[in-house]
Amino acid sequence: MSIKIGYDFDGVICESEPKPAKSYFKMKGDERKLYNELSEAFEATAEIKIMPLQPCCIITGRTLSYKEATETWLENHNITQYKIFYNPYAATRKNMITHKVSIIIKERIAVFYEDDPVILKTLSRRIPECNFFLVGEDL
Repeated sequence: MSIKIGYDFDGVICESEPKPAKSYFKMKGDERKLYNELSEAFEATAEIKIMPLQPCCIITGRTLSYKEATETWLENHNITQYKIFYNPYAATRKNMITHKVSIIIKERIAVFYEDDPVILKTLSRRIPECNFFLVGEDL
């Protein structure tokens, strides 16, 4: 039986997008439009951070609205043997934790790589049988 390995996407497999000065939800009109354009440009040029062992499970906080861009990026970086789980909830930290806990348990993930220390700490408390690793900015 092989060990199942799971990865977060942004900040683990793919480099993280720079954080905007203002929350997206507080942006209005042209400000949002500009942010969306910059975000799309970043998506097209984002570098790989960690090449996952394949096959693997990718458990992302991204919603299905990012499916095409995410899977194109994976294909362009020769990551082809994966099972991906998108976040079905609003993009809050609490919802991302709920989503990741559910999938890690359901898929029997033994090792999981995460870049958010708050999420990682909560996951490790809720799923002690899984080995969690924090991926930092210095990789």
